[in-house]
This record gives sequence, C-alpha cells and structure tokens, in this order.
Amino acid sequence: MRKKLLYLILLLLLTYGCKGKEVVGTTAVDFVLEGISGGQITYSELKGRPVLLYFFASW
Repeated sequence: MRKKLLYLILLLLLTYGCKGKEVVGTTAVDFVLEGISGGQITYSELKGRPVLLYFFASW
C-alpha cells in the first residue's frame, strides 16, 4: 500500500513538473535544416505552408 502511494505521489509530482507554457498558435523560431539533396532550408522559407516536425529517439 505504501509503495503504491509513493508511486502515485511521484507520478503527480512528475506530471506537475512537466507543465510548460502553452505554445499552440504561436510562431516557431526560425531554424535551418539540411535537406535531403544536401542544401539548406530555413523555416522562414516555408512561411504559409504546413510544416510537420517529427522528433524521435533511437533508444
């Protein structure tokens, strides 16, 4: 029982700590990426077009 309570408190603390400023509807900072063909592309070049950013980890 104590172990479950400890896990619950830990989960609540971690969840509370992960809350950040809401950024929905705001403009992203300008960044530069290397394209598939080797050239560079900036976020500002894509203004007005939908952009999907996909982040992943290999672990």
